[in-house]
Amino acid sequence: MVARRGESDADLDGYIDGVIVEIYFFNNNRPAPGSDQPFHRDGLLKFRLLADQEVLCEGEFDAGTMARSEMSAGFGPGYGLVINFAARGYDDRRDRTGARLDFEFVPEADPDQRSFGSAPVRLGPVF
Repeated sequence: MVARRGESDADLDGYIDGVIVEIYFFNNNRPAPGSDQPFHRDGLLKFRLLADQEVLCEGEFDAGTMARSEMSAGFGPGYGLVINFAARGYDDRRDRTGARLDFEFVPEADPDQRSFGSAPVRLGPVF
């Protein structure tokens, strides 16, 4: 599950160039012990920002970054991330634009058991 917590303007130019998200992993087939939901899991998180089927930017967070982003809030154990689009080749959108941020998580323990999530994102002027 991906929860968008807000947008950011890292370069303070008045336009959105990032997003603040919380990410939670659930597995309803997870056997006990350790069946608490949600839970932390080591792995790689990839993301892609799209508007009108155009890829505006993409990137990934390695297992070390994910481990440093662990937090417990909202629904329980999860990950809090600030994604700066400008650092990944994004050009500011000057008009208000709806976009989608897609995620793919690849767990270290079992790379074939990938997880997917998506969140709506607002681009353009901050106000």
